[in-house]
Amino acid sequence: MFQYSGGTTGEPKAAIATHRNLIANVCQFRSWLVNTTDGQETFLVAIPLYHVYGMVLGMLLAISMRSAMVLIPNPRDLDNLLASLVRYRATIYPAYRAYTMPSSSTPACRAASSTCARLRPVSPARPPCCPRPRRASRPSPVES
Repeated sequence: MFQYSGGTTGEPKAAIATHRNLIANVCQFRSWLVNTTDGQETFLVAIPLYHVYGMVLGMLLAISMRSAMVLIPNPRDLDNLLASLVRYRATIYPAYRAYTMPSSSTPACRAASSTCARLRPVSPARPPCCPRPRRASRPSPVES
């Protein structure tokens, strides 16, 4: 399969993605999603499926988990994104930071904040209003 990318130059180039590459990516991401149940999750897909990240995380991973997919046509429409999060009770949110801009003053954001407790972001991004997960503290390295 040819996956087109602008790369670092912005000029579209075709990169070859083999079936084996795609399956390996799905298996990698699947192993990172702990405490999920096949057939019980709902993906909130706010990234284009023609983008490799959207295709692998938003589509192929959801299909491999027999999960529902809620497609967001305009991820910058935060009211719609948050309303869909609440309406469809999304549990997994593959996205990247550019599509999630905080706006905690909107009523939709306040309504969605209680839904975020069960949401598992699959990237550094998370929907607006969702608190950042607390990281476990790590002991400092001991010098030898």
